[in-house]
Amino acid sequence: MGRIKFSKFLLIFLMTIFFISGCIPIDLTPPLVEIISPKEGDKVSGKVPIKIEAVDNVRVERVELYVNGVMVDEDKESPYEFLWDTEKYKDRSHHKIQVKAYDEIGNEGVSKEITLKIIGSLKWKFKTGDGISSSPAIGKDGTIYVGSRDYYVYAIRPNGTLKWKFKTGGGILSSPAIGKDGIIYVGSLDYYIYAINPNGSLKWKFKTEGGIWSSPAIGKDGIIYVGSNDTYIYAINPDGTLKWKFQAEWPVSSSPVMSKDGTIYIGSWDNYLYAINPDGSLKWKFKTGNSILSSLAIGEDGTIYVGSLDTYFYAINPDGSLDWEFKTGDRILSSPLINKDGTIYLGSYDYHLYAINPDGSLKWKFKTGNWISSSPAIGKDEIIYVGSLDSYLYAINPDGSLKWRFKTGGQISSSPTIGKDGTIYVGSEDGHLYAINSESLGLLDSPWPKFRYDEQNTGCIME
Repeated sequence: MGRIKFSKFLLIFLMTIFFISGCIPIDLTPPLVEIISPKEGDKVSGKVPIKIEAVDNVRVERVELYVNGVMVDEDKESPYEFLWDTEKYKDRSHHKIQVKAYDEIGNEGVSKEITLKIIGSLKWKFKTGDGISSSPAIGKDGTIYVGSRDYYVYAIRPNGTLKWKFKTGGGILSSPAIGKDGIIYVGSLDYYIYAINPNGSLKWKFKTEGGIWSSPAIGKDGIIYVGSNDTYIYAINPDGTLKWKFQAEWPVSSSPVMSKDGTIYIGSWDNYLYAINPDGSLKWKFKTGNSILSSLAIGEDGTIYVGSLDTYFYAINPDGSLDWEFKTGDRILSSPLINKDGTIYLGSYDYHLYAINPDGSLKWKFKTGNWISSSPAIGKDEIIYVGSLDSYLYAINPDGSLKWRFKTGGQISSSPTIGKDGTIYVGSEDGHLYAINSESLGLLDSPWPKFRYDEQNTGCIME
């Protein structure tokens, strides 16, 4: 380094001598350099072209790109342009970009520094003691609730700090649901469904005879519905007493949903989709070719959509008859969502997220790097978010192209939800709940925008 500096000063000294003697003029003019695009404050994702304008009174030798004060690339040919890969910078959202230009003798020109926000970057992550398959619910005050296989239900503030945690007697695969009064309901593998007060204290617990994978639904009247691996579907009064129970033939891991008319729909390991009246009697049942572990979505016209381990996705009329079926390449554990135009989205173990037209024809499919058991969610800007067992959360444009992706430290079977400020919340098998920046300011106003229907995971159409 000392030799380089010495040579530079020697060159300037010699050129000064030549200038005094009238031989050649000395060049002390630095290049002018400016970032043309993107602009200050722009939101970016993926590989971002950075266009530079650099001029000199003689010649620009090179232009260097700096990110957060560190040189990451250089360009020696005009037009000057860099391709900044934001995938490497998703540990936080805001990054400072600057460029420097040099002429042949080392005069340096420096651009104005700009700050860019990466969409699909980490806002924060919260560590639990084990993997998270549970899908988060968001309370009216912005508190995020999620279960972990470490036996705890966590209440996390919007800034990523712990509000409280509640210990059950088993791992939690069930996703919490929040009632109108702020009570949190969640099932555990210890056979209980818990009602937890907003301050984290126990209101009551109700025992079934099997582990609860199912996520509870909450009716308009406050009745809680949940399936158990003891083969029963339970209707539980708001005070924790049993209203009724309905027996399937095999365990019930699927999560119930409720239509406008009060019908409860739920699948079972026995291959059936059950439609149950509000009084607990059977309305009808529809048989598929294998177990139904996923939850359902209900369309604007009352059509019920559900996937099965038989690799088929079914559209079933409100009277229990088949409308159409769509074959994927492998088992379906992912639950569907419905766009406002009627397009249905769901994942499959064949690695693909499918977009299916309302008539049952394929619109497009998007391939991830592994099985998809996570259920997609759709934002107000119609971006679709889904996790994959390849550890990535994907943001997919309405035309099926990739907008961005975010890598967690483990497989993602948790289904994402979207906060009103655009934060995407999703759990990972690495034991963390992730909060990821996006431009989707809340859920889309559509017939069924996410797993469990709404931010509170009620599973019930309230209108």
